[in-house]
Amino acid sequence: MPRNYVARRKFRTYSEDILNEAITKIRDHEMSLKAVSKKYAIPIGTLHNRVNNKHTKSVCRPRALSEAEERELVKLINICGDWRYPMSAFDVRMFISHYMKETSKFYVRDISFSRLEICTNSWILIPTGTST
Repeated sequence: MPRNYVARRKFRTYSEDILNEAITKIRDHEMSLKAVSKKYAIPIGTLHNRVNNKHTKSVCRPRALSEAEERELVKLINICGDWRYPMSAFDVRMFISHYMKETSKFYVRDISFSRLEICTNSWILIPTGTST
């Protein structure tokens, strides 16, 4: 039986506008850190980290392809489908692997390649109910 993850704590999210306004007031010395914390109901630790640019990295691994590259690859894969040449999951993996080798993007350590230097199945999201 699979284990179900239950979050122990919910993290609050603050709107970027309010956070930016609070940070500018602190940096411009208009208000103290404690006063801004009380006014906007944002913890002092959160404001301190934002002012000092701590914990600003994204949580997930770095992207290997940019949004524009992904859109272009999807467009090309869809063109193959329009030409009545549907691509299997393996074809898509080979296509992406070839693109990454040609653009010298395969050096990123976090990319999961098999021994044959082909992108693994984790690169493809297949909707449920379809076959490959």
